[in-house]
Amino acid sequence: MNAFSGEGWDGAWKAGVVGLATGAWNASGGFGMVKGFEATSDIGKLAGKLGYQMIGTAGNSIGNNWARGENPFSKVTLGVGPVNLTLGKGQKLLQWKNNLGNIATNAFGLGNLAFGGKAKFDWKNLASVYTGGLMEKMGGAWGPYSAMGPDGWTQQSLQHEMHHIWQSRAFGDTFLLHYGLHGFVASIQGKSPIDFIFVRNYFEAQAYGHYWFNP
Repeated sequence: MNAFSGEGWDGAWKAGVVGLATGAWNASGGFGMVKGFEATSDIGKLAGKLGYQMIGTAGNSIGNNWARGENPFSKVTLGVGPVNLTLGKGQKLLQWKNNLGNIATNAFGLGNLAFGGKAKFDWKNLASVYTGGLMEKMGGAWGPYSAMGPDGWTQQSLQHEMHHIWQSRAFGDTFLLHYGLHGFVASIQGKSPIDFIFVRNYFEAQAYGHYWFNP
């Protein structure tokens, strides 16, 4: 995109480097960091998850600034659990633009309380979990940014959804775009939506395989 936004090919190759580096970090779980490097304590496990998220979000924003020819540290997003902070001279610490996924899912979850829904907070993952109410009509559980869905289904697949929680936190508000691109690849290959979700989608393969967290 930088090649067509005034930065020329210099910005384009830089953007490519940033995309490759951050994509490898985020998709691999920080090369094992998200698992706490096999830590056994809850604190050690959470530290690994937060480290994975912080490096992913900060590295991506620093790299994007560099690719645009700006001061790399002028505006840095630092994800800390369910909140993205904005660091840099003159920046407001809390901004809505880099918290859209968090805002939307939590607004829906909290609004569902008026219809008999339930909410709890998973301290091991610093994540909100919403069930019941209107969500009982959902066809399955949802994981990006906040976990939600029918109560029984969500509780049964909670560790699956926590993969999506941390995937989405590392990628930020672009996660669903990355997720959807897997569907585009499947569609041009003539594959079915089921194949896209369960076979061709790397993020789902991680979650179904419990690559990071055991059920």
